[in-house]
Amino acid sequence: MLILLFICRCPYGFFTFGGRTVKILLFYLPSGIARLCGSGKISPSMLGMASEYLFYYTAFSVPMMMSNCLSVFVRNDGSPALAFWGMCAGAAANIFLDWLFIFPLRMGIVGAAVASGLGQVAAVAILASHFLRKRGELRLRKVPAPLPLAKKIMIRGIPEAASQFNTPVTALCYNLVLADRIGDMGISTFSVLSFIFSLANAVLSGVAQGLQPLWGDAYGKQDESGIKYYLRRGILLNFVLSVLIYVFLFTFDLPVIRFFNQDVELVEMASAALPVFALSFPPMALNLILTAMFFSTKRTDQADIIAFCRGVAVKALCIFYVPFLFGANAVWFSAALSEMITLAIAAAFYRFRKAER
Repeated sequence: MLILLFICRCPYGFFTFGGRTVKILLFYLPSGIARLCGSGKISPSMLGMASEYLFYYTAFSVPMMMSNCLSVFVRNDGSPALAFWGMCAGAAANIFLDWLFIFPLRMGIVGAAVASGLGQVAAVAILASHFLRKRGELRLRKVPAPLPLAKKIMIRGIPEAASQFNTPVTALCYNLVLADRIGDMGISTFSVLSFIFSLANAVLSGVAQGLQPLWGDAYGKQDESGIKYYLRRGILLNFVLSVLIYVFLFTFDLPVIRFFNQDVELVEMASAALPVFALSFPPMALNLILTAMFFSTKRTDQADIIAFCRGVAVKALCIFYVPFLFGANAVWFSAALSEMITLAIAAAFYRFRKAER
């Protein structure tokens, strides 16, 4: 698939076959999706880059989905260290290949897309070794999937599905607002901030996901003290990590931003936005822990509401209305405000849970 994409590469959506120029729908989809994601007011050159990146990145859709899926199975099948190193290897490969393809090989936006995809391939290769070497209890084989079981799995998976919507919803809302109020430079700034957010989110989500089997085991044993113990430890660990990440970004904002982009105007705007944007990390860290705890102790409704608020509803409202009320530059505080509101809701659910008991 990837080889075909390179052979047929053309920004205008045509390729030659049998002496004729044939239009392929697949070549038009990326630009259409980019327009739906808020690119209607950006420059044609930026729209072209977004479309090209999306086109090549979708070639790795399967490994992207498999890396997330396999990490959960590997972690819960007795190999949390392998799951950790697999995801770390994917991130490290992505960073290294970004540098290799963009700078020495000068592949531009295509190189960035391929680097991201190959990072997922590296993660899948490491995670798959768990099953190929037959470690743990799980095996890859065909099994029946009765409707009641499938329904139960889908219901239990709603919180994680809502959490996964956080990134695309955030990107869509920010793109729409920034394109309207700031322009191309605002969108470019957000692209840098979103990379930093992804790295922070990976660390903080890893703690929350690592606690899920422990909470599930304690819940199965009806060990309320164990549930509370893991909750306290998880909150403390994630909060400390989020503060350390914030302090690091606040102290080394310019080197971090220049690692992703060297443009002087962008570096200036991103350095002003990063300390405000990163204020979302501490409340986000606590929301991730509380969501995982509710999910692991079969309080799926509460987990659904928290995940939906921080991933879709509250996040979108804050991104659209904060700059409308307080000016364009206030848009960078929207993420922090949405996480704080969601944290208040999650804390109320936890207090209600204690009152029930």
